[in-house]
Amino acid sequence: MFCNFAAYIFLPLADATAIGFAAPLFVVILAALVLAERVHVYRWSAVVLGFIGVLIIAGPEGGMSRSALYGAFFALTGQALRRWQ
Repeated sequence: MFCNFAAYIFLPLADATAIGFAAPLFVVILAALVLAERVHVYRWSAVVLGFIGVLIIAGPEGGMSRSALYGAFFALTGQALRRWQ
């Protein structure tokens, strides 16, 4: 919860919410790493395309300030930890 609120401090609300859409992508990654499930190529390709979509939504301007990088880090960490519960 701390990481999510920290992301709202460093990022605009729309960007933090867009990065929040990456939360289901972490389910696939954690299922493969923690539960040792077999994840096929088509699912990995969907995860990669999903991350590309989040990057396009969150950072279309190309260059990011240091505070925006901190906010993106906190948002991604918060979503990864949310799925870890």
